[in-house]
Amino acid sequence: MDKDKRVRLEAAGFRFTTVAEFLGLSEEENQLVELRVTISKEIRRLRAANHLSQKEVARRMKTSQPRVAKIEAAAEGVSLELMLRELFMLGGRVTKLEFAESTRSASATNDAMTVAGKARTKRTTTKAAE
Repeated sequence: MDKDKRVRLEAAGFRFTTVAEFLGLSEEENQLVELRVTISKEIRRLRAANHLSQKEVARRMKTSQPRVAKIEAAAEGVSLELMLRELFMLGGRVTKLEFAESTRSASATNDAMTVAGKARTKRTTTKAAE
């Protein structure tokens, strides 16, 4: 959003905040949400790079297309294990997992996770990615 628009909205009484503040998430809940979103974005990117439909991914995972859609949306009812299963099936990998030293201060460094993937070169379908 451009600066002028933001200034106009704030003058009209709108307030800008983070999702965590808006939803009242604890630091732990916020980190979990961020992890799920990071994984789901990478899954969508890898599926598109591999030129696969959600239906084709579902067939390979022996699940349903609606379940794949939920995985890609980081839906609450989808386990991290299932999300990682799809990530790995698409050629993704976890390249770095770091943990900050455990402290009770609010200024503690967040945990970090890097998710990376490489599109597979073998094409199994010519259908464009959804």
